[in-house]
Parts: sequence; structure tokens; C-alpha cells
Amino acid sequence: MVSIGIQSEEQTGGGPYFLRIHGGIYHSIGSLMPENGCDPVYAQLYIYDTSESCPLRMRNANNSECIESLMVELTNHIMVINPYAHSFKSMYMAMEMRPQRQRDVRMFIFNDRTNDPGRYNLPTTTDVAAVFESTDGGPPLGERHLIVEPFGGHVRRISSLQNALDPLAYPLLFPYGDPGWHCGMIQTNPRTEVRRKISQNKYAAYRLSVRGSVDSFHMAGKLFLQWIVDMYVRIEAERLNYIRYHQNDLRRDLYMNICDFVQSEAEQYHCDIGRMIVLPSTFVGSPRNMAERYQDAMSIVRQHGKPDLFITFTRNPTWPEITAELSPGEGAHLRPDIVARVFHAKLKALIDDIVKLKIFGKVAAVIYTIEFQKRGLPHAHILVSLTREDKIVDVINVDNIVQKFRHLKTLFTTSLARI
Repeated sequence: MVSIGIQSEEQTGGGPYFLRIHGGIYHSIGSLMPENGCDPVYAQLYIYDTSESCPLRMRNANNSECIESLMVELTNHIMVINPYAHSFKSMYMAMEMRPQRQRDVRMFIFNDRTNDPGRYNLPTTTDVAAVFESTDGGPPLGERHLIVEPFGGHVRRISSLQNALDPLAYPLLFPYGDPGWHCGMIQTNPRTEVRRKISQNKYAAYRLSVRGSVDSFHMAGKLFLQWIVDMYVRIEAERLNYIRYHQNDLRRDLYMNICDFVQSEAEQYHCDIGRMIVLPSTFVGSPRNMAERYQDAMSIVRQHGKPDLFITFTRNPTWPEITAELSPGEGAHLRPDIVARVFHAKLKALIDDIVKLKIFGKVAAVIYTIEFQKRGLPHAHILVSLTREDKIVDVINVDNIVQKFRHLKTLFTTSLARI
């Protein structure tokens, strides 16, 4: 029901499907009525009956391989159960009842943070949106509400804090219009009755959890992958926003001398450098985070010497722990949630075998990093430093390590008990 602005990388050649983006993801909504000579798109399609909207959807080049009968069935179902589809239809009917389609009809979608998230009843049309007639400019609207204009309205960007973003952007994943994450989302412990706010990260983890044998959310294929990427970008953006507006808490004043020097150089060359934002070392992937991890690794090498073993641990899509959780006809590349959990559990088991069980000898230090290949295959590079008495000094030690590696390979490939 809303447009998605994304700069993605096109997939070329064979191999499994993947979604890789550059920059951010933006969600926008335009006017309810299409401009003259233009085909209706997104929310504009929901003002028509199914017999009119389905041919318009099938005319889209991206839907050329879709099944028309299934498109009709899904459209009918959404028009019956989705409260946002009812709201767009109600606004269109209100406009039709007015003479000459006057432009003083508006609709705004609620973003009520005081709404009790503990209710389990499904939302209704009056819960999510309201159509009203404004006079003399209309009453002031809350900045958190999403406004839909009837004609020629400017495209409005939807905030990631808007609880209607998920049901508007993914009506097939949220068919009943249940709200997505918002700042006022609260979880109540049934035992202690303690209420606490839920972060975006916790909400995403809740959605990714599997409940029941049949879950349409996880069976959405490429749409499920897009939602995962979308949520990751939102979470990272909110973390960056927190850092941007809490620079004083991060002791930014320690860098004032550097800022003054850069500012003086910029004034000399008549450049506008903008405002400096310091990313702390706790933000994964920031320059300080990478430098800190590098210095930690070099300190370990200086203390214990060069690593003795370089191990590469790669995910196998045919692991029984992964294939056992897939639905019939479903590929591992469509379930990155299962792949990541199994890989992480097996990696922890491997580290425990090396450190605690001492299969290669007594370990002095372990350094590892996890990387994701372009097509979503995670793998870890592990550096193991052994103590002086267990160093590899002759051919017999090498043969023993090779035999242990072969045993580990068989164990991690066939055993379900490893995790």
C-alpha cells in the first residue's frame, strides 16, 4: 500500500536468490487518486473493486508471471479483512458523495502510542484511520499521524516509528492490519506484572521466532527476505540516530581539538564540512570498533606468538538441522533465520571442542571472525594459538591434527546432538 525506495543490486547469473541493498530503505505514500493519464499504483488500487483492480495489477510488468486467479482471490481476501483497505475505500466513497470532488477531504492514519498493546482483538477501521472534512485549513494534526491527500498531494515519507508502516508496506505479511513496532510497545510479564518497553531488535526477534507447524510469515519467500533486510536497516538507523543525538553522553568534547583543527582548515579552503558525529567503538563496523578489535588481536599475537591453526568453518545448506526445519519445496536460502541459528550453534560447539575439550591440545587464545558471502553463506575464520607444550613441532603432530579434523567433519555433518 506504500511505495518502497531502495537501491538494490541486481542478481546476475545462477545461484540462489539474494537481496543486497546500498544505502537505506524509504517508504512513501502519495495521493489517493492517480494523476490524469497515469495508472493507479499502491494504495490507489484499493479504491477499485476486485474486477477492476486485478487487471490493473496484472498489467504491471513485475506481475507478468503471477497467477491471475490467485491474484483475484488474494485481493478479495484483503478487501474483506484488512482495515486499511477499508479506510482507503471509505475515503474514496466520501469523495464520491461530495460535489465536484472538493479537496477538503482528508484521511489520517493513527499512530496512538497510548493504545494498549496487550489487547488481542483485531483492529477495526475506526481504530486505524479516520476520514474528515477540514475547513479553513483544518484542525492541527499530530505530527505522528500519517496524512493521505485526495488529489495531487506531495509524496510523504513514512517514519520508521509509525506503527502502520509494516501493515501498509507488507499487507500479505500483516493481512489483518495488526500494528508493527512503535515506541510505546510494552511487554508485561504475566508472573511479576512488570511492564517494560520492547525495542525494535526484540520485536524483530519475536517475529522471526517460529510458532506452530504452519506459519505464513516464514513461508513468504522473497517477501520474507525483504522484510528482514528492511527491519535490519531500521534497527541500524535508530541506533545511529541515538548516537547522533547523544554525543554529549559519548564524551564528544574529547575530540574538540580535532574538530577545531578541521574547522579551521575548512574555513581556509572555503569548505562546509557540516557537523561531526563520533561513532563509538561499541557500534559494530565503525572505524573505532574495527581498530579496537584489530589492536586486541595484535595484543594476543604479541603475548602468545603467531597462531598455530587457521580453521575455516563454513555453513552447509544440507546440514540435517537445517533441512529438518524446512517446509516441502523450500530452500535454505529462503530461511536465513534457521541458517544463522544453526550456524551459530555449531560454531559455539566447535569453539567449545577446541577450548574446553582441548581436541588439539591446550589452547592459549582463540580469535575468530564471521563473514557472510555474497549469496548469504556464513563462514568463520578461526585462529588458534596453542600453549608451548602443545605446539606443532613434527610430522606426527600434523598427522594427529589431520585425523582430528576428519573426525570433526564427520561429527558436524551427521550428528544432530551437536547442538
